[in-house]
This record gives sequence, C-alpha cells and structure tokens, in this order.
Amino acid sequence: MQPPKKVSKRKGQLDEITRENAKRVRKSGACLRCRMLKMQCDGNHPCMRCKTVKASVTIWVMPCFRGALAKIIPFRAGNSRANQEVSELPKLLWDSDDLNARTIRIRYPFNSAVGTILELSISVRRFKPNEGRDVLKDVWEGENGERHEPEFQPFACYNDEATADLLKKYIYECDTLLEMDLTAIDNDEISRTTIDEAIRFASIHPNSCVRQAQQIRRIAYFCTKSMTIVGDETLGGVTLNDSKLPTHGQIPVPSVLDFQLDTIAITIMFNLLKKVEEGLKKKFNSKTSKEHWYEIYLVCFLLLSTLERVTQFQLSYLSLFEDKKDEDMLRW
Repeated sequence: MQPPKKVSKRKGQLDEITRENAKRVRKSGACLRCRMLKMQCDGNHPCMRCKTVKASVTIWVMPCFRGALAKIIPFRAGNSRANQEVSELPKLLWDSDDLNARTIRIRYPFNSAVGTILELSISVRRFKPNEGRDVLKDVWEGENGERHEPEFQPFACYNDEATADLLKKYIYECDTLLEMDLTAIDNDEISRTTIDEAIRFASIHPNSCVRQAQQIRRIAYFCTKSMTIVGDETLGGVTLNDSKLPTHGQIPVPSVLDFQLDTIAITIMFNLLKKVEEGLKKKFNSKTSKEHWYEIYLVCFLLLSTLERVTQFQLSYLSLFEDKKDEDMLRW
C-alpha cells in the first residue's frame, strides 16, 4: 500500500500581475475578514469579497476592517524629551557620594480643586546624570510666547514598583478632581452630554469597558501637567513666577522624576487599554453583539475624545519647536 501523495499548496507559478498584487496586499495587510476566513484579499477598501457578502452578512461575522484594535492607542505613549516612542523607565546610576534617600510630598496642579488637595509622598535619591540620555531640562511657553527651559537637580524616585503602586492609588483617588478639570475645558454641549451619560453608565456598570475607557481619558489628561512639590523638602527647586506656565507659583518636580511618573501613568493606561481591547473583541464577535451596541458606542466616543484632546495638546507643545518642527513628534 503506497502512502498518499503530498498535495501541493500552490497550483502553478503566479503570473507577474498576481505576484505584484500579492506583494501589495502583504504590505498593506489583508482585511480582517479575509485573514480570519483565510481567503485571498485584493487589498481594496473594502475588498470585493467583503462587498459581495455585505448584503447577507450576519452580525457575528466581522466586517471589512484592516486595523487591529491593539494598534489603536488613544493617548501619548512616548516622550519626545527622552526620544522614546514608547516610554520606558530610565536605568539610573545612583550617586555613591549621596546615599541618603529623601522623602518629598508632591501633588497635581488641578485647575478646579477647592479645599485640601490630596498629596503623594515618595522617596527619591540623587543620581549621576548620563549626558545625552538623562534629560534634566523641560520646555514650557511663558508670557509673550517666550520659551523657558529650566534645568533641574538630578533626583529621581528610588523604588519604581512602590512609586507605581502609590501613583496608581493617587490617580484613582483624584478621579473626581480630574473630571472637574476636564469638564471645565469642554465647551461642546454634545460632547459634554455624551460624557455625562458615559459617567452614568460606568457608575451602574463599574466593570464595563466604559469605566476603563473613562479612566484612560482622565489619566491622559493627568499626563498633560507636571506634579509639583509641597512641603519643606524641595530638592533645591525654585518657585516659577510666570502666569502662563502650567505650574505658576509652584515648585515643579525634577524633570527625570517627572518622566518616571509620566511613564508609570502611561503603563497604567496601556494595562487599561488591554482590558478594553479584550472586552470589545468579545462583544464584537459575540452572537449577542447587538445587545452591547450602546456600551461599544460610549467606549468609542471616550477613546476618540481622548485622542482628540491629546492631539490638540501635542500640537500646542509642538509649536514650541517651530524652528525644528517635526510632525513625527505628535506620536510622542
């Protein structure tokens, strides 16, 4: 008895036109439906196969869509000062001549806060700057469009994990204050009404994707400002006296510490975004997806609203670098 012959996966050689089309589709990526069903995609938007079945498609079959949810990032993921497209905590060389850890109290400069503002206590140490890698300057726009580049002392948080836990708790405790600040700068009535509805929905469904998207929106706003130092230990910082600066009348945290806090906040957003992606995929692909349309709508609205505000802020920041403007900095 002879063994069965192997079946060739390719029938004959591809002609030049088919080969070029296949190369083009590989470069742009086949649409999601063709990838799932392992069908040949023509690379159009939408592809012809998806257009053919459009009239008979059922709700649980994915539509013609090329973008992966995992690639949709509605917040600033990197940091241009550190030349990183995706922020990573720096590896610092601690100063052996100064072994003492210092405890400082910091808080977020809310616009709408009244009364006592929550504070965060963290341990910091002096480190030895690595020229070209550890950024000790920040850039702000002051009065009359002047550019300020204050230089800070080389201090940073000593325990990344402990600081991450403290900052996450601090941000969630400041939920209401962050939302108050966002409300104050949102002048669009439809947007404000929709966000109020998202807040109502999230209060009823605390484990929903809406709640997680809401947290991403608030943390993305949190990342638009530097925290400030309060208390007796100022790490040699000075009070900024320029009414147009975001930390006017306050002492900003050192730039590397600010970068660490920013990176931790970005990591929190990535973790939340992963939960949102997983939740949306389940709802998109379920046979009862029609029942989840309202939650999906609110999530999409919150993420798009976040992306719009982050882009506006990045454009504003980019205006400080008119002499060497680079549109790629928007991604950072």
